[in-house]
Amino acid sequence: MRPAILLTVLFLGSSVKGQTWKPASRGPVPRIEGLTPKQQEAVDDYVRHGEVPTGDLRIVAVRSHIGEHTSEALRRLFPKYRFVAVTWIYEADAAAFHKYSIPGPITYTLVLDENGNNAMPKRTGDMREYADLLRGEKIKVTDEVSAALVRSAFIDIYSTGMSSTNLRHGNSEWFLGYQEWPFRAISGHEEIREASYYLIVVDVSGRVVGGRLVNLVLARSKLKEEGQTH
Repeated sequence: MRPAILLTVLFLGSSVKGQTWKPASRGPVPRIEGLTPKQQEAVDDYVRHGEVPTGDLRIVAVRSHIGEHTSEALRRLFPKYRFVAVTWIYEADAAAFHKYSIPGPITYTLVLDENGNNAMPKRTGDMREYADLLRGEKIKVTDEVSAALVRSAFIDIYSTGMSSTNLRHGNSEWFLGYQEWPFRAISGHEEIREASYYLIVVDVSGRVVGGRLVNLVLARSKLKEEGQTH
């Protein structure tokens, strides 16, 4: 049976938006201009270890969507690192359509030092590893300009969208990409209104000491009768 590619968009990088996907080739990993031999080896190893069959599914790195990701924010904040984006898809036989809810494509960005070490090897649900990177590089967030730069780098690394609003909260916190969402039902009788943002915690000098992604419940209410809305 010829494999069919099953796709559901998650974090889809700007480099792959609007593309028509075809069965992925497992040829050689492309050489990326400007990488050191150790950085290129790290990319090769990452792809090789990631392409492991899982039951009926096959995880494939799309060779045409492996490349260095650059931006002003990344160059200014992290000049010693190279950022290599790798887009993954799941392939499956047609019969798997009825068996699984299959994610993909997913873009993952390697943060490589000159020796090929990944500065963000572990990814967490609340993305606190980004704050760890900022803390390790002694990055400061002291005003709207620096907050916007840190937010832009976050968007570049995680290939995701985010509000342009940054809020300072007291003397030690910033809410990057702050956005409030309309009420949504969470059960047959209750709905909630939420805010989302990336929390940055700083010390008295403005240096980042921690952070994480936050989804905050602002309000709860009983569902209104049919025809009534907020």
